[in-house]
Amino acid sequence: MQQKNGSSDSSSTNPLFGDWTKLMSQFSSPQLGMKQLFVSHQRNCEAMNKMAALATESMSNVFRQQLDVAGSLAKDGLSILNQIVENGTPKEKVVLQTEWAKDRLEKGLSSLRDLSIIVTAANLEAGNVLTKRLNESLGEFSSSIAS
Repeated sequence: MQQKNGSSDSSSTNPLFGDWTKLMSQFSSPQLGMKQLFVSHQRNCEAMNKMAALATESMSNVFRQQLDVAGSLAKDGLSILNQIVENGTPKEKVVLQTEWAKDRLEKGLSSLRDLSIIVTAANLEAGNVLTKRLNESLGEFSSSIAS
């Protein structure tokens, strides 16, 4: 139904709508400034960039460590292979291979511990960045509603 000013009267076509409007007019919603939202979003993006940089640095350290281990394994493997081929009885060669395998196992476990420490430290630092930004964001939201 059209009113004199050209707008439609929603309450006359839907009796519940008019009551709903009256009910909702009693409540006020917090006004958030667009500038505050943009600044908060920018800070969120900066925190995400920092976390991505930490992840990239961590993965770089892991790959570097793995390359060192692979290089060491290749060098040691070639050395032990030369020793096995060049001299000794079959029994001595088995003992040499066993000692080399034991040494490589110990070095591998040590390397695994080092990689674990690198990844754990990076995860902890990224978690701290995320927690700090989340707390700041909640504080910003609270202060924007209070003002």
